[in-house]
Amino acid sequence: MRKPRRKKAPELRFYAKTRVLDPGNSDGCVRWTGSINKVSGYGQFEHNYKTKLAHRFIYEFMEGPIAEGMVIDHTCSNRWCVNVSHLQQVTQKENVHRGRVTTHGKYANKER
Repeated sequence: MRKPRRKKAPELRFYAKTRVLDPGNSDGCVRWTGSINKVSGYGQFEHNYKTKLAHRFIYEFMEGPIAEGMVIDHTCSNRWCVNVSHLQQVTQKENVHRGRVTTHGKYANKER
């Protein structure tokens, strides 16, 4: 009889799908290399038989629940980034405002 297969811890499975872009910079972006949602462009991760957005999964795993009515903003403006220090809970209104400033204003991110 075969032994049941032991599941890997979710954080180990998660970090196996990432790549640190600049190992010398502890505050740099962490690229999601796993599955990408073709519609939104955000990384996605399966946990407990449910598909979640990768940045939301790691935020909740490291920081706790996301408050009702709040969204997670990438302060670096990179949808593929899953560095928790680049993720912040904000209202949808604030997220839209920040997105317009970084894509059309003087803070436009050239990596998009």
